[in-house]
Amino acid sequence: MESKLIQIVLLLLVVFLAGCNTSDPLRVQEDFGNSVHLMVQGQIHDPNAALFPDPEPPMTLDGIQAGNTLESYRKEVGSPKSVEQPVLIDIAR
Repeated sequence: MESKLIQIVLLLLVVFLAGCNTSDPLRVQEDFGNSVHLMVQGQIHDPNAALFPDPEPPMTLDGIQAGNTLESYRKEVGSPKSVEQPVLIDIAR
């Protein structure tokens, strides 16, 4: 009697698991990549910007000024003497 009950439970389990298999490979292949494509398209601010470019050039930094700024940045970052106190993180309990 007990073995018959186990067989019935296993048969029902197989039937239920077979009913859960609803993925159709062809349907997945047709939709493959659409979510990524839609996400990328949603992040574009102006899709027509490449078709109608702005006639004025973008405001840019002068090359000499940019070089001076970069050089001063490199000198400041390279000197750790400017840090007077270490950073302390206090976690109250």
